[in-house]
Amino acid sequence: LRAIAINRSVVNPTGNEFISSFDLGAASSVAQTVKSLEDKELVTFSNKAYSLNDQFLAQWLIRK
Repeated sequence: LRAIAINRSVVNPTGNEFISSFDLGAASSVAQTVKSLEDKELVTFSNKAYSLNDQFLAQWLIRK
């Protein structure tokens, strides 16, 4: 969640570049996590990218 907040939007959260830059682990785990965040409406997919729905939460995650 924090990795998406830092980037503001992410086109390919399961891509090697994104995963390695945040040391996230396996692509399958990232995909499952993104799906879960989407189901909980914390993350949305629009304009071919994932982003956080709540900008206050995003700012808090960035500063943390």
